Amino acid sequence: MPGGEAPAGPGRTRMGLMDTAFVHEGAGFEQLCSGLRRDGGHWALALDGLLMRSRFQPIYSLVHGRAVGHEALLRAEDARSELALKPPLALRGDGSFADLLRRDRAARLIHAMNFAEMAPPAHWLFFNMQPQVFVAAARLEHDRFQGALLARSGLKGYQLVLEVLED
Repeated sequence: MPGGEAPAGPGRTRMGLMDTAFVHEGAGFEQLCSGLRRDGGHWALALDGLLMRSRFQPIYSLVHGRAVGHEALLRAEDARSELALKPPLALRGDGSFADLLRRDRAARLIHAMNFAEMAPPAHWLFFNMQPQVFVAAARLEHDRFQGALLARSGLKGYQLVLEVLED
C-alpha cells in the first residue's frame, strides 16, 4: 500500500510507518528466547540485568472440586545484587512502551515455558498483562508473538487466561 500502510478490515487496524515505532526489535520472540536458561530444574529468563522466574498459585474451582489451573506470579531479581524486585518495578524498565512490551512479553514467555512442563493438559494458565499492552494487542497481531509463544511452549490457546491489571 502507498505510505507503507496495511488496509483496514475486520479484526485489523491501519498500521502506518509511525504507528509501528512502538514495537522495537527487542520485543521479538526469538530475541526474548535467547535469554532463556535452565535454573534449578525450571526456566529462568535473563533480560536487561534482571533474572525473571515463575511461581505458580493454584486456582481451585468449587464446582469441579479440584484445581483447574494456576496463576503465574513473576519473581524478578537484579542479576548482580540478587535483590528481589517487585513485579511492577521489574516491568517498568525505562518507562517507554517498547520496554514495557518487551518485559511483559518476557514474563509471559517464562510463565508459559514453566507451566507447560508442570501442568496437566486440561489446566489453564492465568497470567497478568499490562493494560497498555492489552490495549495495543490488536496493533501487535502482525508480529505473531502469541502464536510463537504457543508453538514454543506446546500450550494451547484455550489454556491461556489473561488478567488485565489496573493501570
